[in-house]
Amino acid sequence: MHTLVSRRMTILLALLVVLALGLTLSGVTHLAAHATPARASITLSKVTGPPTTTLIVEGTGFGSSETVIATFHTTTIVGTTTTSSLGSFSLGITVPATALPGRHSIQATGRSSGLTDSHTFLVNTNWSQFGYDQAHSRTNPYENVLSRTNVSRLTLDWSSPTGGVIGSSPAVANGVVYIGSDDGNMYALDAKTGTRLWSFPTGGFINSSPAVVNGVVYLGSANGNMYAFHLPGTQP
Repeated sequence: MHTLVSRRMTILLALLVVLALGLTLSGVTHLAAHATPARASITLSKVTGPPTTTLIVEGTGFGSSETVIATFHTTTIVGTTTTSSLGSFSLGITVPATALPGRHSIQATGRSSGLTDSHTFLVNTNWSQFGYDQAHSRTNPYENVLSRTNVSRLTLDWSSPTGGVIGSSPAVANGVVYIGSDDGNMYALDAKTGTRLWSFPTGGFINSSPAVVNGVVYLGSANGNMYAFHLPGTQP
């Protein structure tokens, strides 16, 4: 009799374990069904550059082994690739030669999952020093706005006064114009509006042209000093 009761208790305990396990699995399935969907995201190896810049787009959180389409400025397809089994990818793309200066969206979209993400890329056609380059070629190979057919129609957009004669050429980098004046000041102006972002007194007149190298603006002054300012140039 005692043995029969023990067997019944063992069977009952086993049934309770099975029931508890079933409820646990059901709860896990329920949570999985209501889990937050995967969030696709991309990063860019470069966030600014001239037209024809090459860069790497890396993505995570996309569908497993699906085709991903990369577009520039919403509609221009610049590359396609297939994600890994974990939904990640690395894709090399080239900024179109016709991309105008300004901010553009680079977007990646999974063809099967519909998951998508975008990142802003700043197209620039910087004029970093006197004569454009070290050879003073005076030609910007990335210029895609002005041409022989429209240059004659140029009109004054803005002007910005300084306290002295300007005897040098400006440098333009990432939407900021840098120029020195005989009043002894270095000026940083918004390239679109001419609004003065800041000025810096050097203590001597300036007749040398500023130069931009590796994110730093360099300028010499007649007071015998060389000055360096870090980009983006919204403050000295």
